[in-house]
Amino acid sequence: MRMDAKTYNRFRGQLGFTMLELSLAVTILVLVIVVAVASLYEHQARKARKQATKRLQEVAEWLHMQRGATRTGFADLLAPDWSSTLADSGYRISLARGQVVASDPKEVFPGAGPDTFTLLSEPEKSDDCGTLLLDERGRRGVTGTGARLADCWPR
Repeated sequence: MRMDAKTYNRFRGQLGFTMLELSLAVTILVLVIVVAVASLYEHQARKARKQATKRLQEVAEWLHMQRGATRTGFADLLAPDWSSTLADSGYRISLARGQVVASDPKEVFPGAGPDTFTLLSEPEKSDDCGTLLLDERGRRGVTGTGARLADCWPR
């Protein structure tokens, strides 16, 4: 069976994708990549926050143990300018020098004193949660505007 030029051109035109089909496929691929990258960044931020909250709790436990062992005030256990940077998470932990107001819950956290302390975990990069707070009684807080404690302090 021989093909004439008209039949040949009709089959030849059906061998590839149309520009519309190709554009649609590329658009869908780009959307999938954007969603995957955004999800990856959110996962990394949650992981870093979890490491920071764990470190806050470790430092608070250490302060309580040292206070019990040495019978000194919390303010005397750490230098006022003490800080610790968590290399993997991008958070800097320090002791609050004065009172800190949390956005959630709307409470005032005390500065370092003989019977009180507030630990701060400040992100090096912008974070919706803002600074994470933990005081001597185990109260947790965040300073980010509109941030919710349940979203910022992982379980």
